[in-house]
Amino acid sequence: MREYTKIWVAVYAAGVMAGILYANLIAQESIMQMGIFAENHLTESVKVCVPGLEYIWYIVRMRLLPLCILTLAGATRWKKASAVLFFLWTGFLAGVLFCAAVLQLGIKGIFICVLALLPHMPFYVAAYMAILIYLLNYPVVNRWNINKTTGVLILFAIGIFLECYVSPAVLRFALNL
Repeated sequence: MREYTKIWVAVYAAGVMAGILYANLIAQESIMQMGIFAENHLTESVKVCVPGLEYIWYIVRMRLLPLCILTLAGATRWKKASAVLFFLWTGFLAGVLFCAAVLQLGIKGIFICVLALLPHMPFYVAAYMAILIYLLNYPVVNRWNINKTTGVLILFAIGIFLECYVSPAVLRFALNL
């Protein structure tokens, strides 16, 4: 199992590197114009109050869509290929996100990104890892069952709750420092 872990970390790292290269070499101008990490955008976004139920449903849609895509792709005969693509894509997005933050805010951007991903992201990562471990080890691992499904859904529910109610307060506190 450990030798496979190194391979999947390398696949994720390749995605991160591709995202960094893309952000620096191809999309740097677009990133600089985007302004999502601009100081005035960050301070204004802290003040915005989105109606609770509307925000919750937005988060539910945004978080469950990749889960559904990975699950559907994992139900095909291309289980391992879908897992590899998922690792590459999430690594690519992480590379672009952190690079955009650094391009616009410098080292402060990394801290803002990390704070924006806490405390909800560990729950999403745990849920995805349960699915990915199953996909990568198929058919050696026991069949998927209701306990695994329940665990993934509970982890996602906790992540969504934290993202909706705790993460905005953490980010608001950090940006007001």
